[in-house]
Amino acid sequence: MEITRLIEQCRQGDADALGELYKAYAQRMRGVCRRYISDEQTVDDVLHDAFVIIFTSLDRLKEPSKVESWMMSITRNVASKYKDHLDSLPFVPLEKANSLAAPDNETNVRGVPLEDVLRMVERLPEGYGQVFRLSVFDGLSHKEIATMLGIEPHSSSSQLARAKKMLRKSLARYWMLWLLPLLLPVAFYLYKSNNRAETGLPIATKHAGRPAIKKPSSPNESATPQIAIVPILGQTTDSVIPVDTLLLPIERDEHTDTMHVVRPLPDILHNTDIQTAETSDTLPDINDITPMKKKSPLSTMLTYAGVPSNGTSVIDNFLTVVDYASGVQTRSMRIYNWGEYMDYVNNYASAMDSVDAMNMRRIAIANVEHPDAPLSERKHHESPRTFELSLSYPLSRRWNVTSGLSYTRMKSTFESDDGNMLTRRTQKLYYVGLPLKLRYTLLEKNRWQLYASGGIGLDIPVRGKETTQYLYIGPYQPERGDSLILPTTHAQVKVPWQWSVNAGAGVQYQLLPHVNAYFEPRLQYYIPTGSPVETYRTEHPFDLSLPFGIRFTW
Repeated sequence: MEITRLIEQCRQGDADALGELYKAYAQRMRGVCRRYISDEQTVDDVLHDAFVIIFTSLDRLKEPSKVESWMMSITRNVASKYKDHLDSLPFVPLEKANSLAAPDNETNVRGVPLEDVLRMVERLPEGYGQVFRLSVFDGLSHKEIATMLGIEPHSSSSQLARAKKMLRKSLARYWMLWLLPLLLPVAFYLYKSNNRAETGLPIATKHAGRPAIKKPSSPNESATPQIAIVPILGQTTDSVIPVDTLLLPIERDEHTDTMHVVRPLPDILHNTDIQTAETSDTLPDINDITPMKKKSPLSTMLTYAGVPSNGTSVIDNFLTVVDYASGVQTRSMRIYNWGEYMDYVNNYASAMDSVDAMNMRRIAIANVEHPDAPLSERKHHESPRTFELSLSYPLSRRWNVTSGLSYTRMKSTFESDDGNMLTRRTQKLYYVGLPLKLRYTLLEKNRWQLYASGGIGLDIPVRGKETTQYLYIGPYQPERGDSLILPTTHAQVKVPWQWSVNAGAGVQYQLLPHVNAYFEPRLQYYIPTGSPVETYRTEHPFDLSLPFGIRFTW
């Protein structure tokens, strides 16, 4: 009777009754856990999980007198499940654990980042999401989930299946959003190809309103054959009745799409619907038939762009340093003599990297006797290196539009010295560009093509870093603590987006039926950004580059 009353109070949510139930059976349930698990801390965790299930499932206990065996069964199932989970994990000796790398698939699911998958799970309906987390994340069986949530096992299985189906749809939509920019050009190309396939071919037919060709009454009398040439612009095959079709036995090669007769037909008679011409019985000479080569609608270009020079070098009569007073750590402050250098070090040493502060203070002390001596800095900007992958689409016979992605690397070196120590800063900037250009074909002859182009570009900075080295170029004093091994410091460099406009002319030569080599000298103007970061483009806003590459058509 006592256990029945205790269970009834627990069902009503009495916290004291739940505590009494835990105290009464915790030790015996702990013994059950120890049969499967040897680690005491893990035993406590498993016992806690078992009692959570017990407390949330008391409504399903039909006979309170058998509560002990019921609780032991639940505890045994939880402990056994945990032991099976531990046995499935690989065993690695502790001395080798540090050398193991986490597998790549722990951070993504089918190529989708794990954090995005978790957000998809959070958007599931409450019941589906709860069952999915208990089954997939916690590894519980449907029977255990049913016991915990107060539902039937088959209901848990059904909700898990529906949750997985909804997640598969979410994953498909996720990839669709990423692939949409790539699929749209393909869909547009297929649409245009389908329209071209529906366009009618030129045919010769007899007009319904004119009498048929009269047969000769005698063998000596010859008949004059007539053909009707039907305009095909905007006409589809469904709107033409092909009767008495005249076929010319002219061979076509693999590069020939359509053919037309360049010799004018004699005595053309105009009509509102057709044009009729009297021709001779002889077929036109094959040399008078000019094949029109098939135009490839799309082309892909791989480009390398450089500049004629190896870079540019300049010597300034000042030293550029970080302006800590502005709150933004950019090299926008200029100092002109060693007195200003000493004041700068004294004011901002606490904000600097410890290595920079130590070496700059050492340089300042070495030149404290010459406060008015001028400073100088040598800077060398290497020529930018750009690689571009782009796609071109024809707007008309002569006009093409081109866009794609480019990758640009720029490197600059800044050096200053006081006769004893050389300070060398190496700055590297990396950009991803989005070009947009129009190309106009000026001339086509045989395998050669001459064209002009112009457009705009946007370079987006993806990484910028600065490395500072301190090198002895004069005597050093070991007794003062000087060492030939001086640490190198690193800092980030932030630059704004860079807009540009360009114009150029190019020549293309066909190497193979679908492979062309091209060379396209281009003049570019980089719009000033106002950034204090010095680069090749700040020294040369107008830049002549010499892109060359390969163009593939299909």
